[in-house]
Formats: sequence, structure tokens, C-alpha cells
Amino acid sequence: MNIHSASCSPPLPRDAILRAAIDVFAERSYFNAQVADVARAAGVAAIEDPAERLRRFAQLHLAMLGRDRNLAIVFQVELRQSVKFMERFSATLLREYLGQIRATIEAGQKSGVFRKNLNATTVAKMFFGALDEMATNWILSRRRYNLELDADAVVDIFLDGTRPR
Repeated sequence: MNIHSASCSPPLPRDAILRAAIDVFAERSYFNAQVADVARAAGVAAIEDPAERLRRFAQLHLAMLGRDRNLAIVFQVELRQSVKFMERFSATLLREYLGQIRATIEAGQKSGVFRKNLNATTVAKMFFGALDEMATNWILSRRRYNLELDADAVVDIFLDGTRPR
């Protein structure tokens, strides 16, 4: 069942992405899994509107990290201390993840939702970078708040900069 299936109580976004990741990793293993597989399993790929797909990416990204502070510390800080890990991660899962975001940007450019004169790869990196910074700031902050709630603000600011003028 994916997050768009009918049910009595739909799973929260963070639960949906975590469940999808667990299922895909269990089936294919972590290093053989592709972000596209997790996105499909979580229902992100089923969202047609590019702006809403970006919103869903942001919600799921921040929800997953915001759900477990220790997981966020490992991903945002500790794993980045290893050049070997970062090289392998960047060559596999991060490339796939950015590819999904880039494909969403390109679809938005084709449909007129996003400006055509923007480089989709650069836009995808900027979008990921904004989410990445929100997560890092959340870890370093002394305040405790729901990280996922920042998703809409990030996406709204981002979308205002990419819409046709």
C-alpha cells in the first residue's frame, strides 16, 4: 500500500517515507536501492504537479530527519566526516536523489510551472541545499521544534523564485 491508497488513516509523511525506505532496502539492500524506488513506494512519483512534488520531497526529507535527532546527526554531521563514505554516497544515492529533484524541475519547465531559462541541475542542488541547511540548523539549534513544519516555507520561497515572470 502506498501513501495514496485509500485507507482509514493515511500514514504520516515521515512514516510513509521511512516505511518505503525500509521496504526497498530490505528487498534490494541499501547500496542496490535507488531513490526512485523509494519515491515510487512512498507515492512521490505519483504526484503529477511538479510544484506539489517538490513540496512532498521537502516534507518527506525534513520529516525523516526530524523524526529522529540521532539519525539526523549521523546523516548531517558524522557521515560527512568520512571522505570515502561521501564519495560513495554522492556517486550513488545522492546522485539519484538529486536526479529525482532535477527531473521534477525539468517537468515543471516543460509544463510552464518553472522558468525555462534556469539550469535544472543547479536548481535541484539549490533545493537540496536549502533542505540540507534546514536540517543542519535544526540539529545545531538549542530550540526543539518540528522540522517538518519548515518544509512549506522552504518550498514557497523556492517556488516564488522559479515561477515564470
